Amino acid sequence: MKTIECSSTTKSTVIKSDCGKHRFVLSRIWDECLPIGAFLCANPSQADEIRNDTTVFKCGNLAANWGWGGFHILNLYPNYSTNPSGVIRNSQADDLNEQYVQKILAKVSVVVVACGNSHEARLADLIRNVPPANLYCLRRNKGGGYLHPSRIDPENFPQPVRASDEV
Repeated sequence: MKTIECSSTTKSTVIKSDCGKHRFVLSRIWDECLPIGAFLCANPSQADEIRNDTTVFKCGNLAANWGWGGFHILNLYPNYSTNPSGVIRNSQADDLNEQYVQKILAKVSVVVVACGNSHEARLADLIRNVPPANLYCLRRNKGGGYLHPSRIDPENFPQPVRASDEV
């Protein structure tokens, strides 16, 4: 048996506020020649340009399994919180977040909606310009929202499903 050495470089980028309370975009890109997708979650927890959390780890595995060359994690609300009910709204941060979300959503062809329950109005506002054919999810959860990646085993999701198919 012969061995081979494999290596990869992943560009890890975060756009966040200078106060450190808000994250607008987290990106992990390893091959720009392949499709780059986006996950739209509720709010950021702990990950940044260096640290991963469960969500980033699982989104990375899903993206690689699906043949993507990287992904962006976007959020309905930009403030860091490990508990979605602990989100504190800030109009300036929300406005900046919307600008970044719209910019990324306009560049990707696959948007995986993964924001859980009780965010229908905010979600509808942020995805208003996304063609329905570009909207995907892992699946709908029991509460009617969209399943979050931290709640799954990526090996059980060979492809995202069209969000319209899960209504």
